[in-house]
Amino acid sequence: MEILQDSAITPDDKLIPSAQCQEAFCRFILARTGIIIQAHQFDNLRSAVSSACKRFGYASAFEYLTKLEQGANPPRELEFLISAITVRESYFFRDQYQIDFIRDIWLPGVMPKKPSGEKRLRIWSAGCSGGEEVYTIAILLMEALLDVQTWDINLLGTDINSVVLSDAASGIYKDWAFRTTPKHIQDKYFVKKDGAFLLHQNVRKMAQFKYLNLNEETFSHNLDTTHPFDMILCRNVFIYLDHRTVQGILKNFVSLLSPDGILILGASDLVETNIPGLELCRHQNMFYYQHRQEVFAPAKEIRPSVRPPIEDKHPPKRVQEKAPLPKKTASATPDPKPQKKTTVREEVIVMDRNGLWHEIPVFVDAYTADHGEDAFLTGMKAKALAGLGNVAAAVDLCNHSIELDKTCKYCYYIKATILIEMGKLEDAQHALRRAIYLDHHFFEAHFHLGQLLVRFHNYKAGLKSLRNALELVEKADQERLLFIEQELTCGQLVEILKSEIGVYDARDGKG
Repeated sequence: MEILQDSAITPDDKLIPSAQCQEAFCRFILARTGIIIQAHQFDNLRSAVSSACKRFGYASAFEYLTKLEQGANPPRELEFLISAITVRESYFFRDQYQIDFIRDIWLPGVMPKKPSGEKRLRIWSAGCSGGEEVYTIAILLMEALLDVQTWDINLLGTDINSVVLSDAASGIYKDWAFRTTPKHIQDKYFVKKDGAFLLHQNVRKMAQFKYLNLNEETFSHNLDTTHPFDMILCRNVFIYLDHRTVQGILKNFVSLLSPDGILILGASDLVETNIPGLELCRHQNMFYYQHRQEVFAPAKEIRPSVRPPIEDKHPPKRVQEKAPLPKKTASATPDPKPQKKTTVREEVIVMDRNGLWHEIPVFVDAYTADHGEDAFLTGMKAKALAGLGNVAAAVDLCNHSIELDKTCKYCYYIKATILIEMGKLEDAQHALRRAIYLDHHFFEAHFHLGQLLVRFHNYKAGLKSLRNALELVEKADQERLLFIEQELTCGQLVEILKSEIGVYDARDGKG
């Protein structure tokens, strides 16, 4: 390439792909993995290519790309690139709707359908990241099956990112992975070790992890299983893949499911509802696909949006879905009062709670085009970018949201949660203190500040913040969902706080 012959270009410059070379990398990654590199990921891609060149001794990004395209490179060189560009975000007991369904509906329903005397379960997490989802299922089974030792249970986790598979096999996790895990579960199944938490061996041995590229047409042959799966989970994977790849993967999923098997996707994985061999089903607020006509809760309608209509006079330019009209009855009871319509801010929160992170930036941008910038909505857009793995851009956007409105406590709070995930704990403390200064009753901020102070071994100040949070949250509606920890209610936070305060009281005394 001509740009590589320019004498003004330094050796380090050659390691960073040009615009043309970057496009070629994107095409290669799409062809090999089905992953679409979005514009906001370009910086990460360039950094990953540069790091790979230094690690494996390539003189330029172009040389590295040529070797990849020729297939002349060792697998580890491709795996390094894939590991650098794929999102690793996951945590235990994620998506409470799905957890409740698996524990309370699916597991009791699937057991009677097994042949007489058969105690076999096959569950596969495709795109398992660090293993949190697989181990969550293992813990659910440990809790639900009193005779779990007599069952033949095969829990499989696969991912295209070999680095996270290594993390999964180790069973070691940091505090952030437990942000929606009940405290008694964490205490029961994990032991603290060197500032992290190690999963008990009896749970780890229930699962196995393998490298798998879902874009390979014959990937099903690499699973090395002679029995079909009772359940396949593939959550928040399809949002990164092109349509052709998704269709091929779904076809393979159907062939691997047992006659009564189910497929669970993530809230953001909106795919066509008419999938040959699968029937769309609904249980309360979650959707899943079943391999046959016998279903737990049939859903004849197309998968609807869970987002309520907005009240604004000039809403963003997007298609609005109409709610079904209530059926007329002969009862003399007057019609109930219509539900209060939500605001734009409330709608974005609902989108965030359902993991629709790809949709939030589009929604916010459309609203901004008509109404101008809003600090809170900008902060929520930043939170969505962080959820998609683009934390650097998310922090920049948080700073911009604060510039728009220095009195918006949520902007500081969102920034703090992102900084915590990045490991910038002192900066996160500053943002949390600012949020509390703006609203001393902001118990979520007190809670996070208390946890940070305890991590810095400042137990006295940490206990004070945790007690402040407990005093405030006890006065709140116990059924209300928290702002960021959206799978936790105020009542659940009360129990978590009581448990944590008890632990630190015992360690540091009542003072």
